Amino acid sequence: MNRIPLSTTLKIGLIICSTRSPRIGPDIASWIYTSISSSTTSSISLTTIDLQGFPLPISPCSMPIPAKQPLPLSPNAYGLESVNKWSKQIQKYSGFIFSTPQYNWSFPAVIKCAIDHLYHEWLGKPALIVSYGARGGEKANRALRQVLNGVRMSDWEAIVQLPTRAGGAESSDRNTLDAAVLKAWEELSKKEELLARLRELVEQAKTRAAF
Repeated sequence: MNRIPLSTTLKIGLIICSTRSPRIGPDIASWIYTSISSSTTSSISLTTIDLQGFPLPISPCSMPIPAKQPLPLSPNAYGLESVNKWSKQIQKYSGFIFSTPQYNWSFPAVIKCAIDHLYHEWLGKPALIVSYGARGGEKANRALRQVLNGVRMSDWEAIVQLPTRAGGAESSDRNTLDAAVLKAWEELSKKEELLARLRELVEQAKTRAAF
């Protein structure tokens, strides 16, 4: 397989959008991470961000509200250390991969909360949504995209949908990726689809950085 050529190092954050326990989110993120790291040059830095490590209040509590925070952002702009820590983390990256399950036709509340606590940190950055569910999580994917548009992330849109049901096996029931599901992804060329969308993400991030 051809490796993805990149001329400058870009930091991409891979966000695990579920904190449910038990969960298959870390296994999905591991598959994404391995698929990318085995097929890219060292010019891309991919970091997994697990929302379990960033507990946040259920709703923003800073004044002014995130979108009205003065720039440049103060290290303590949000008052609460947990939110300031989250802000510092997100500021590191030029683009994001959101790995989200579909719950009740949408995405988990925890990622909505994490998005809403910030604004400038997301602004203009490209995002790839990788959704998963029995049929691939299309509804969660579309719903999350609308929210990302709301915080004015890049208007570039790309999705990957990973079905977690194959051969009568449902990975979410077992809380681990079933071998039949991984085989189905291989047959559906999901890794190649992911890498194609990653190339687009990188180009979007590089274009943004040039301005």
